[in-house]
Amino acid sequence: MYPSMMKKHLGGIAVATLALLLLGAGCGSSPSAEQPRPEAKAPEPLEMTQPAPTAETVPSATATAVSIENFKFSPSSITVKKGTTITWTQMDSTPHTVTVEKGDGPDSPLLQKGETYSYKFDNVGTYAYHCKPHPYMKGTIVVEAE
Repeated sequence: MYPSMMKKHLGGIAVATLALLLLGAGCGSSPSAEQPRPEAKAPEPLEMTQPAPTAETVPSATATAVSIENFKFSPSSITVKKGTTITWTQMDSTPHTVTVEKGDGPDSPLLQKGETYSYKFDNVGTYAYHCKPHPYMKGTIVVEAE
């Protein structure tokens, strides 16, 4: 090959190589152009157990309200004076009741979220109650003499 032809041939190879390098660089992504990705985490498995009931006693002077939330009555135990009215407020999306275990006492209809039920305790005694659809939900009202 003649020197002039060699220059043309090498020049063509250099241009072709440079073009390939530039095309290759344009197809890939540089680390500085990448946005940081949050780490993907596997979803945590849902626990299908019911929460354990906890005893929470509130003095009568402050407790005339019980909330129904997270499948429990809160407070779960209240001591009040005879003649006290207690109001239960249903906060769960699942319907619940307030139903005395035996004898006379509270017996609400099925309460939807946001509904309330009130009961006046006119007799001294201990009133154990539960939710009909969820019998593991339990509470106690202790009524003392005035």
